[in-house]
Amino acid sequence: FFFELDFKKHELRYVAAGITEFIADSAGARGRIKTPGLFLGVSASPEYEVRYLPVEKGDLFCFYSDGIADRLMAGTAIPLDTDYEQLVAAIKQIGEEGVRWDDVTVLCIQIGDVT
Repeated sequence: FFFELDFKKHELRYVAAGITEFIADSAGARGRIKTPGLFLGVSASPEYEVRYLPVEKGDLFCFYSDGIADRLMAGTAIPLDTDYEQLVAAIKQIGEEGVRWDDVTVLCIQIGDVT
């Protein structure tokens, strides 16, 4: 997964390449954002679609490895309509509960002033 925050254009650009989802709680999208994308190295001529989301002050984004994604696919819920600290605490709890066979890496971002 690759993402770039462009504060001049007020947008998040992202491409999925193996890890195919992230969490957004923003004006542009809410919940688990799923994006198709082949793993790097699977194809000799891969094509990856760049997708965009608008970015505003207060938006929350969490990007994570498959250790978290697997737990979410198994039905573990993440609360939205919450603040940054509660979202991070919920994801931290998922990482601490039984994910011992896979990596657990998370980067959560709350957008501040983008002017």
